[in-house]
Amino acid sequence: SLYDLKKDKIKRGCLFADALATVIHHPSAALTICMANTGTLQLDRYVFDAIIILCLQHMVSLLKYFHRFLYIGVQILLEIWLEWTILSNYEHLNHWTLEMVACGILVSHWIWFISSSVDFFRELLKANFNKTKVKKATKRKSAFEAFCDTGKWDDDETSYIQDPVADNMKIVALEDKWEDNDERDVES
Repeated sequence: SLYDLKKDKIKRGCLFADALATVIHHPSAALTICMANTGTLQLDRYVFDAIIILCLQHMVSLLKYFHRFLYIGVQILLEIWLEWTILSNYEHLNHWTLEMVACGILVSHWIWFISSSVDFFRELLKANFNKTKVKKATKRKSAFEAFCDTGKWDDDETSYIQDPVADNMKIVALEDKWEDNDERDVES
């Protein structure tokens, strides 16, 4: 997406930063797994503390599809907990490679945090000033609430907008309606 001209420069920069953080983060995690499997590092509390918090961060990632604002808050709290744990356990890490892994995890998470913050405020400003149709603020919602909304209901709250299950239900309902009309035509 670095060369995707449909996206603005800030969005492309954020996507590039996300990719860079991924390139740093996942080899660090893989190196930890390899070191644990080969017996190079001792799996003690100081190692498991950060791993469990990382697992929690991955577990709540589905929350972003339910409520974006709650997801952001939970991830920030887990990120503070992770960084506090890594920095307070850093002196107890029993191999120099594990110290490099901890630095890689911290750097990648800071890149992700900065990138997502820039992208969040870019989308918030875009929704507020450009009046985009996808996340348009209504009279009842502020621009921030419209940005954090999942887009499940439209303004009159009677039909779905971005819900594939509801779209499939509408298609099935229309097909049933057409089949009923076809049966009436045959009977008469």
